[in-house]
Amino acid sequence: MSQVLPQFDPPANWSDFEPGSEQDIEFRKLWDQKLNRWTQSAIQSSESDYYYNPLTTDIPPSPASASAAIGWDAFPNRINTTFASESQQTRWKYADEGPPTINPPYQPQGPRGWQDEYCEWSVSRNNSGKITKVMFTCENPEYWTTLFSIDPEKVLSLYQQLVSPQVTMKDITHPGGQYNPRNKWNNSTTNGAVHLISPPNTLGAEIQLAADATVLRMDANGQPVTQPDPLIRCSRYGTPDRNSDPHIGQQVNQLVLNPPHLRVSLKNPVGLYIQKPNFGLFELPPEAPADASPEDYWKLVRGQGDQGLHAVYEVPEDQGFTVSDITINGFNIEFGSQITEQFQIQLVGLGIPHAPLPDPVPQPCIGSFAPQSALMVSEENLHEADEHAKARR
Repeated sequence: MSQVLPQFDPPANWSDFEPGSEQDIEFRKLWDQKLNRWTQSAIQSSESDYYYNPLTTDIPPSPASASAAIGWDAFPNRINTTFASESQQTRWKYADEGPPTINPPYQPQGPRGWQDEYCEWSVSRNNSGKITKVMFTCENPEYWTTLFSIDPEKVLSLYQQLVSPQVTMKDITHPGGQYNPRNKWNNSTTNGAVHLISPPNTLGAEIQLAADATVLRMDANGQPVTQPDPLIRCSRYGTPDRNSDPHIGQQVNQLVLNPPHLRVSLKNPVGLYIQKPNFGLFELPPEAPADASPEDYWKLVRGQGDQGLHAVYEVPEDQGFTVSDITINGFNIEFGSQITEQFQIQLVGLGIPHAPLPDPVPQPCIGSFAPQSALMVSEENLHEADEHAKARR
């Protein structure tokens, strides 16, 4: 029997409060309101009937409704395209540390700005320079600003658990007391990576991109525009040359384009998720325990199953070797970015029959690509959450 979604759940349906507690109920209510507002805004601005709000649209049970997992490589493709003439080792280094002189076209400048595939990471090294731990996150900043608006102490406690017991409230707030998403424990690739901060890496921007991608496009000759980069430029959504946005846009567009012309929304719980690495190319050093495998050192800290939010790759000190002693495809792990080449980030769409809507009609391209489109959405969402936090404190 068809029914509407009663409420948007947090990413991975993760609970940072006791389930059913007053704070948990308050957080889930506020999160549902935000997702609903972003979804309605995306539908309105895209002017597309083919992106739907599951809170107000009847969703039939499967097989009438169909999930579509969309995944892309976590390594930043802009590093590969911008520095195609550099060696692979140099590109690994740039992905970890940022290029020496070139900054991305959006803030924050530096390495975390370049990590724009909805995955950011931080690398810990020992006194010999060997990697002991790599921390990966795909958690959206809107979640954390919302969490802080309800319980700042909870956010502080999570920082202390994830990054360092030394984190203080002053460290993670602006002078006025509101949450600072780009605080010193979350603004580099060495001090920690709690949640995403590169401006394109927001959930609000992702919802807008998915809605925009449900509009079919045709070129000046009336031919369908279906390839990833031409489509993203034609429709002016997201950012070209990334692994993520062009691929997401194309996959969503194909669900609408191809019969049975499905209507699309992001599946609840809406989120961006780390997938388990392909450990087939990993090899442990001779000093590793005989019964150990490379996968043993991968730990999902937040999230569950194929809905990973925060993960670490770490070798305990008592094992007698480090992450840098492990090889991938014969190369020692000298940079965290080498690991990102072995896993994907994923979101899931949910398609439903389009009837009684008419078949979709392709629209002309709307002009050349505007590189600030994703930035405008993401910065607006961050500002909105910050303002809500101010109002509560």
